Amino acid sequence: MGEFYSSYDEMPLDVLGKFISPFFFNDYWDICPSYFGQSYDTSLGLVDYKAEDVVDKKFCSNGFFVGGVNTVYTNNSFGTIMGGPLLLDPNYSIMLQAVQDLRIDTALQSNAVRFSILGVRNDQFVDIADPNSATRRITVRTDLDSYDPTDVSVIYMDVEGDPVGANNRTYPDPDATSPSAADIAYVRKTIADIVLNQIVDEDIDFNANNYYQARSGEFIYASAGNLAQGGGDIQDMESAQVENIQVTDNGNFYEMSAIIDMPLNFTYGTLVENSASFSSFIEVLESADALITIVGSEDKLINFLNLQRTFTLFAPNNSAVAQAISDGVIVDPSIVNGLDDLDKAIAKRDLLNFAKKHFIQQSLPTDGKITGTFPSMYYSKIVDFAPVYDQFSVVNTTTSVSITNEETGDTVTTGSMTNILSKRIIIHETNNYIK
Repeated sequence: MGEFYSSYDEMPLDVLGKFISPFFFNDYWDICPSYFGQSYDTSLGLVDYKAEDVVDKKFCSNGFFVGGVNTVYTNNSFGTIMGGPLLLDPNYSIMLQAVQDLRIDTALQSNAVRFSILGVRNDQFVDIADPNSATRRITVRTDLDSYDPTDVSVIYMDVEGDPVGANNRTYPDPDATSPSAADIAYVRKTIADIVLNQIVDEDIDFNANNYYQARSGEFIYASAGNLAQGGGDIQDMESAQVENIQVTDNGNFYEMSAIIDMPLNFTYGTLVENSASFSSFIEVLESADALITIVGSEDKLINFLNLQRTFTLFAPNNSAVAQAISDGVIVDPSIVNGLDDLDKAIAKRDLLNFAKKHFIQQSLPTDGKITGTFPSMYYSKIVDFAPVYDQFSVVNTTTSVSITNEETGDTVTTGSMTNILSKRIIIHETNNYIK
């Protein structure tokens, strides 16, 4: 610690708290003789506690006090991905606060799991898509006189792109006598959701040219030895570069040239951008009344998906949809509105079921890693008040994904367009429809 601070007074409270945590235990029996050398402190760190350290002991009204002389216990936290770079470098204080707000700081000290953190400096929160909006973009204000990287209890953030003009402002109001609690909560929630996209619960191999799922649920593509891209980066044909690597006991902390941008569009908007291949499937969704309008945006939500979870869309291309129409599985979406009421209702039901069959309840990039059996969003029966979804077994390679309906044995394999990243959903083109 002497490398960073010459006295306790210089330590930020977060650092000081971590430094003294090996001296605090949740229960008095944690420091009974039978536990010497194997006691865990309040931060779940193993403390090298020994009998010769005990020079005074007494029960107090709210706990057990033990006095020690000239003893500083080993604190392994500072050697982890959490306790080292994040805690000790004030340039990452906003990211640190987000990790603490998310209550994952203790998890990031664990040596049972390997982590990769793509570090976001305070000055890199600039013109970033709000992960909870289809239109807003945010910038953290580090140019204000009140900005202090050692005190980020109140973070000021500019918002642009909200369809309601009055909402495009600085949160909280820097001129207000007292910052709004609602504004502070919005800022911290937004930043926390952005930071989740920078944390991966495994080692990243930047030479693998492969996909890694961040804690946000979105995917990061690592390639070329030092490049990382989120869905937004891929769409904008940009990438973030690794500038430096800090190796820790439980993973690597990567100092990045830029933040990793999450996908910019929801699935509908992404399909529209690729309408040359998916215009017919877009018609299926529209004619099935499966879309929800987003105010102020041309993008739309799909009404049978809960985006608290992640999915894969095996999107049938125009030829595949035409084949489904030819096979009598669905009617041509363009004629639905001209049908009588009964036939229209049946046609819309069939179109909706057709769409649901192509959404799998699991993120499946072509990473060669994720395999197993997963349900689609389609079910034809309900047992004990629970839907019985069609089940699909998955064969996953780094170039394609094949899914097989376990009941019918029919298999569909991804086509030429794979790993199109939309918000919460990976899209693969298929040349055949799912039966």
